[in-house]
Amino acid sequence: MAVIRIKRGTGTTAPSSLKTAEIGYAMGTGTQANGGDRLYFGKGDDGSGNATSVVVVGGEYFANMLDHVAGTLTASSAIITDASSKIDVLNVDNVTLDGNTISTTNSNGSLVLDPNGSGKVLMSQSVVGGVSTPVLDSDAANKAYVDTQVSANNDIDIAGDTGTDNIEVASETLTFAGGTALTTVVTSNTVTTNLDNTAVTPNTYGSGSAIPNFTVDAQGRITNAGTTAISSTLDLAADGGTDNGVLIGTDTLTVAGGKGIVTAVSGDTITVNIDSAEFLGQYNSSIVHDTLTGFVANEHIDHTSVSITAGVGLKGGGTIASTRDLAIDSAELIASYNSSLVHDDLSGFVANEHIDHSAVSVIAGSGLTGGGTIAANRTLNVIGGDGITANADEIEVTVDDSTIELSASSGSGAIRVKDGGVTNAKLANDSITIGSTEIDLGASSTVIAGLTQVDVDNIRILDNTVASTSGVLTLDPNPIDSDGGDVIIKGNLTVRGTETIVNSTTVSMNDLNLVLADSAANAAAANGAGLQIGGAQYTGTKATFTYNGGNDEWEVNKTLNISSGSLEIGGVDYLELIDDHLSGSLFAAGEGIDLAYNDGAGTLTVSAELATISNPGVASFDSDEFTVSSGAVVLDTVDGGTF
Repeated sequence: MAVIRIKRGTGTTAPSSLKTAEIGYAMGTGTQANGGDRLYFGKGDDGSGNATSVVVVGGEYFANMLDHVAGTLTASSAIITDASSKIDVLNVDNVTLDGNTISTTNSNGSLVLDPNGSGKVLMSQSVVGGVSTPVLDSDAANKAYVDTQVSANNDIDIAGDTGTDNIEVASETLTFAGGTALTTVVTSNTVTTNLDNTAVTPNTYGSGSAIPNFTVDAQGRITNAGTTAISSTLDLAADGGTDNGVLIGTDTLTVAGGKGIVTAVSGDTITVNIDSAEFLGQYNSSIVHDTLTGFVANEHIDHTSVSITAGVGLKGGGTIASTRDLAIDSAELIASYNSSLVHDDLSGFVANEHIDHSAVSVIAGSGLTGGGTIAANRTLNVIGGDGITANADEIEVTVDDSTIELSASSGSGAIRVKDGGVTNAKLANDSITIGSTEIDLGASSTVIAGLTQVDVDNIRILDNTVASTSGVLTLDPNPIDSDGGDVIIKGNLTVRGTETIVNSTTVSMNDLNLVLADSAANAAAANGAGLQIGGAQYTGTKATFTYNGGNDEWEVNKTLNISSGSLEIGGVDYLELIDDHLSGSLFAAGEGIDLAYNDGAGTLTVSAELATISNPGVASFDSDEFTVSSGAVVLDTVDGGTF
């Protein structure tokens, strides 16, 4: 029988070092303060076979702590529970747990139950008995004490706006009753008083076209609500014209002053005044409106300010009799005009004759003098109104925030421009700008600059991109639709997309290197790249030359026939590579084996090595611990030594 002896020592300290997985035992008497009666194990490996730490894994010191009856508390021994996972008694500092009793062992020691934080001491709905009558405010109270206190304070006095009462807590119920328009509800120890609903629908009453109506009861509640419509428009009438379109609350009624009249708004008052400055500027102090004493008929009055007809006492070339009134006799006025009045040529017109100012406005112009006649072929000057400026040779129309419309009358009438047309110099905008290129009206340009985008049917030119909005972009050189002509692209060509199809009979490239899967980041991404012979119409197995990214190798699915020459790999003949593979890879030297390859002779010699401490090999055995018989080795003794 073989004997295995572990490393051992007679002291009470751990071995200073052990080999990896080596064990050792300290045989000195063990206590809690020393390392005796303990079994140690070499843990870890520093690379030279030595353990990196020595740890305790057992020993008599620990076994003696477990030599008592399970479930019985034993001094200086480990706690071992019985088959019911129990221990008969447990002492923790000054507290003893024994049977159903938790007690203290120090003299007059208090037992404190102190949960952490907001934790509570819960009794699982059981009764806590044996509680004495409390002394301090923080003491627990027993039932007898509480009953006594409740008996002495078991009623509540209540009072309202009218009346009082006393409630016996033990036998009576305090009721909260709702009064007029009030209802009370009790839920979860809470009394809620609610205001009763009325028949009024919650809403916002009244608007710009309606006023609200409400009914209020004795409790101040609104019991009915509605609206009464009011007129939303205001009718207007004046000496001339009417309107009923002033919307109250939306439109603004404007009172505008006419000739010589100004208006002003202050608070709720509109004041209408005569414009004294304009009024007095038209007349001089010699004119009295109701009496034109001293007025000479040949003197001129601005007809736009005052209309004067021949009345009683007014004579041509004479004077107006004093204190005479001016009266307009429309019948006499109309009869006083004849066909000799021509608007554009007033030759023969007598100044003292009367012209209806409401039809024609005339002022003294070229050839018109007071008391005389308008010279032949003279011009009737026109005074422009709002937006019109009349000069000697033109009439200018000015439009402010409005639109002027030139319209032909019904029939065959038309609006024409005089001979020679309107030159660009006469126009406010005499050119048009496309992009950043300005083109005079009537001119042309073969170059348009500054455009950011051009759309022609489904073709869009934007920045440096020619795109199709229909999904297909065709470059078709002449002749169109013949698959003829040439498309020449200068510079680099980049094709992006999921599929590139070339339908041609000849593909010619000047490149010395053809790159496949150029966007692949690694072998896995380039997996499957290569060449394939034949398309969809090809029958049978297509010939492929494919890269296998998983194995990082090329794969050929057809026979590779080398018709002449030798196959070289990396510049070395493939047969030489086979010899090198057999000697250097296939026949690899193992433990205790040496290989010697003679490349010239083509021989491989296999030799056994002698065993050493650091090198396995052929070994002999001495007779101290080993017995060798017919190749069988018997280990008689293994001795770990001492420490």
